[in-house]
Formats: sequence, C-alpha cells, structure tokens
Amino acid sequence: MKKGLSIKFQLLMMALVPVLIVGVVLTVMSALSIKNGMEEEVEDGLMAVAEQYEDILENEPERGGRCLKCFKFRLLRAAEYASAHGFEVLTTTLASSRWKSLDQVNEAGRWACAQVQGATWWDQNWRKGGLQERRNQIIKEENFYTQLYCGCEYSQKKPGL
Repeated sequence: MKKGLSIKFQLLMMALVPVLIVGVVLTVMSALSIKNGMEEEVEDGLMAVAEQYEDILENEPERGGRCLKCFKFRLLRAAEYASAHGFEVLTTTLASSRWKSLDQVNEAGRWACAQVQGATWWDQNWRKGGLQERRNQIIKEENFYTQLYCGCEYSQKKPGL
C-alpha cells in the first residue's frame, strides 16, 4: 500500500477497483451482446426517435431535452435487455462522461429501470472519489477507445469533433 494515503481510502480503493473492472467487463460484454443481437433494432429505434423529434430537438444544446429523451430511449432498451439476460443492476458509461449531465443520466436510468421489473439503476457518481482518475488510468492501460461525443449525430456535428 502507498504511503500517505489513509488506510480507509486504501481499503475503499481495494474494494472499488474490482467492482469497476467487473463493471467495465460487463459493460463491454453487454455492448457486444447488444451490438450482435440488437444493432438493427436499436438503430431503427434511434432513427424513429430522431425523426419524431427532429424539428423540436435538432437545435437543442448538449445536455438539453434531446439528451434526456435519447437517454430514456437507450436506457429503457438496456434495462429490458439486462432483465431478460439476468442482469439485475444497470449503469452506463454516460454516467462517467464529463460531456453529459449526470442528473439527466440518472433521471433517465431510474425512469428506465422503473419500467422494467427486476432492473435496478446504479446511480454511482463515477466522477468523484478518484473514480474518474481510475477510469482514465484503465482506459490508458487497456488502450480503450474513447470519444468526445455520445454517438448522437447532433453532438458529432459540433465543430472540431
């Protein structure tokens, strides 16, 4: 254990690091399952939502109403998938993104899990308590791909992205 860090903090980190690693693994596994099994359905659904709200939400700023609607749509599908495949707890990497509103992500996650029996939203603040730094370290060590936008075509269109 490193000198200068309290025993309490060291024990907390020893407990959290495996949880974070398992969370990353489950997120990747779920993403691959969704990609392999639901890619077309998710794309069609996102297009339907985009077309339905395009005139209203196209000019919404980042962290605006468009993001909340999108999060609810995506997290509802993730909650349904999780419940159908035996996952009881759900979270998203959007909760660790400094580009997104944590309040919106948690609101959408709680809403989505309330719609699906057996799904529980994990509203951990991944941006505090050293978790963001640990996330960045894992990303660098494992050479994970990251991006500065959520995948939404509107956030992708911003200059410089």
